[in-house]
Amino acid sequence: MKRETGLRRTSLLTGALVAASLAGTIGVGVAAYASDSAPTTETSTSNNTTDNETVSPSLTTGTDDGGQAATSGGS
Repeated sequence: MKRETGLRRTSLLTGALVAASLAGTIGVGVAAYASDSAPTTETSTSNNTTDNETVSPSLTTGTDDGGQAATSGGS
């Protein structure tokens, strides 16, 4: 009789631990999914343009070094 009670108690404890582990795993999965699918907003304050205005990147001529144009290669 003691053996049956011990086995029953062990089975209930094991079942409770499995259920708690499963609930924790599901909770972590739900939290990870929620953080991945959360909407993000992107704001940019670098370009203050209107709807019809386009911004082109500024190009330099390379004459900032005393009038010499930038070249590639050797002398």
